[in-house]
Amino acid sequence: MTREGALVLLSDGGTRLLTFIANVHLANVLGPESYGIAFLGLTVLSYAMWPADLGLYALGVREMAKPAEKQELKAGDILSLQTVLGLGGMIVAGVCVQGFVQDPTTRHISFLFLLALIPSLWQMNWYYHGHRYYGRLAFLRYLFSGSYLFGVWLLIHSSDDLQHVPLIYTVGILCAAIAAVVMKRKEDSLLPSASIFSRREWKSWRETLRKSTPIGFGSILAQVVQMLPPIVIAALYDEAEVGLFGAAFRLTLALMVIDRTFFTLFLPRISTVNASNPERLPEILRRTFRTLILASLVVGGVMILVADPVIIFLYGSEYADAIIPLAIMSWFVSATILTTFFSYTLVAAKYEKAYFQASLVSTPIAIGLILLLTWQFGIIGTATSIAVAEGIMVFVMYLKFRQHLKIRLFSVR
Repeated sequence: MTREGALVLLSDGGTRLLTFIANVHLANVLGPESYGIAFLGLTVLSYAMWPADLGLYALGVREMAKPAEKQELKAGDILSLQTVLGLGGMIVAGVCVQGFVQDPTTRHISFLFLLALIPSLWQMNWYYHGHRYYGRLAFLRYLFSGSYLFGVWLLIHSSDDLQHVPLIYTVGILCAAIAAVVMKRKEDSLLPSASIFSRREWKSWRETLRKSTPIGFGSILAQVVQMLPPIVIAALYDEAEVGLFGAAFRLTLALMVIDRTFFTLFLPRISTVNASNPERLPEILRRTFRTLILASLVVGGVMILVADPVIIFLYGSEYADAIIPLAIMSWFVSATILTTFFSYTLVAAKYEKAYFQASLVSTPIAIGLILLLTWQFGIIGTATSIAVAEGIMVFVMYLKFRQHLKIRLFSVR
């Protein structure tokens, strides 16, 4: 477990660092307005990928973690379904961008970012995650982030180079996707069990979506908290404000390496324990929860202390208005760590519907907070709404956890 943890931390932490350096370079050479346009384009790509997930990542991890003879779904079945759903998401996103985005530059950049959608799916992170091939997963992530950083550093020197950003991003993703296909296990086919036009495969897809959709919609609702703000800020203010918020939010995402490392290790392990040795589950969850409480408090406190010097050092005084939002969003990072613990414990224990119900309760509140506080207080209000909304999510997830698992996390025994 220690070796796996080190691999995951090295993988996720290192690749986030490379991507973060690339984004710092972009923010400095593009300026707040052009950087805001790039941030909006990447947000459009994130929205377009929602239909291709629908819980299939978590379901794929859970299936790949099983012995081959116990797998209900094969890698090719999951990948083919993701690809079909991804094409649909790409078309819908393109229509929405054409119909609702008025600025031609933003529209053009958004279209270019959508080219990365299908290659993103073929990276098959869920496949390597479920098989616990953390070394290969690290290689794929470094291949993308290294390619992206190299391309950005080499080709982006001013706001005139903005259109190259999504192309560089897509090339990096494509390189990782090709490597993912080459490195898979020989015994695992990437083709579906039957023709995608056959009744058998459509029936299999329907059954798969029936299992994964509660996870997927729960995840989508939870991600609204992260992906709605740039759209709201752009609608109420301008691309420069989006750029300021994006600078702070990119720092926040870089520090969420703790959350991603925990998720990568936690879901396969807790799924295995729940299936093979469930009597050990309460004590493992208690120890994990105590560790996460401490980690979340430390991360939040440190971020508040360093927000001012870090923003000025990395971005310059032009981004000084991002300091307070970054300090506020420190508590978003802390809360997200706890949300991951509760949500994926429910998923591992096969209480996907409880996860979805918790997201369904908390997300409308989050949307209301984001709209109201952004309108009233600008990006400071946006940051506040994100932190408060994630805190509400933690509370609702905890209630669902207690309802279904009935484990006292604060018990000393």
